[in-house]
Amino acid sequence: MQTMTERTLWAVRKGDEDWQEEVITSTTDAVHFLKARKWAMDNGFDRLRESAFDGSKPDFIKAIRH
Repeated sequence: MQTMTERTLWAVRKGDEDWQEEVITSTTDAVHFLKARKWAMDNGFDRLRESAFDGSKPDFIKAIRH
């Protein structure tokens, strides 16, 4: 079974504080994601951040030990 990585685009509007980050899109479609990045830049967002989730289970033991 092939795992699809879901990518989320977060952004902050020009003039807003960093904590006012908004979700622009969350998708597995790379083309849609690139279009969303362009849309965000064209519509007043100036700080973009990406996160990815591949569906794998987190390793909490490893996280605690580091």
